[in-house]
Amino acid sequence: GVVGPGHLTNFIRRGRGFRQALFEHGVSGETVMETDLSPVCNRLVFEALLRETPQPDVVCCPTDLVALEFLRFLREKGLQPGTDVAVTGFGNQLVGEVVEPALSTVDQQPHRIGVLAMNLLLDAIERKTPPPDVVLNVETKPLLRASTPPRS
Repeated sequence: GVVGPGHLTNFIRRGRGFRQALFEHGVSGETVMETDLSPVCNRLVFEALLRETPQPDVVCCPTDLVALEFLRFLREKGLQPGTDVAVTGFGNQLVGEVVEPALSTVDQQPHRIGVLAMNLLLDAIERKTPPPDVVLNVETKPLLRASTPPRS
């Protein structure tokens, strides 16, 4: 899998969750590589992943944009995304529904996050104090699409 920059809290938490899920499902020895999310770094990570032996069956990407770049990269290498390598993103960007194959992703419920953040801000304005230092945990939902077909 590919994780985002190790200095950003949301990517640190996603990376921990990714590794925890691997552990909980008894998956070990999987390669986890970090990207700074730039196209140049992403490409270097993609090339390194495909040099792995055996080649990965599934690649989980830290954002939908990185996953879309990986879909294109696989095609450039003569591989079929979703068939030769399953691909997932994170963020549920609209473009993930219209690409081929449609991108499996994780819905972060941005509307819900916005409502919670605005409520914190409005409460702080009303009290005339800075908003509290909080971490908002919002349940995410996996959305399985054609880029991760069922495996036999």
